[in-house]
Amino acid sequence: MFFETLGAGPHVVFVHGSVVGPASWRPQRALSDRYALVLVTRPGFGADDPPGPVDFERDAALLGELLAPGDHLVGASYGGVVSLLAAAGRDDLRSLTVIEPPAFALVGERADLVELKRHYAEGPREPRAFLTRFLELVGSPLELP
Repeated sequence: MFFETLGAGPHVVFVHGSVVGPASWRPQRALSDRYALVLVTRPGFGADDPPGPVDFERDAALLGELLAPGDHLVGASYGGVVSLLAAAGRDDLRSLTVIEPPAFALVGERADLVELKRHYAEGPREPRAFLTRFLELVGSPLELP
């Protein structure tokens, strides 16, 4: 797991999701005048790191090694799931914020999530096809270049 630290002050650790990746936190860089921003690059997203399957437990263990008492932890999408797992059982983090974590196991068989859960389990493995359908299912207006 690679990370970059910008600024000084209380640590805010940012963990990106899988759609936008490390670029997710560009707007937050302005906060580096008041905080030490720790921008995590999850395995499979670095320039020299080949993509592979997401492994939440592995990523959470790596993130857990990076976290220090008093850190603020922020995770988006899959990074939110990684953050939840890394924070589980810890009482030394200052705060935990997760944004749209796809924690489907926690919601049971909600009718509005059946198709989305099916897509994760049985959808196309080709990344562009998977992402295109995913964006449709979540109602995103994002158009892929």
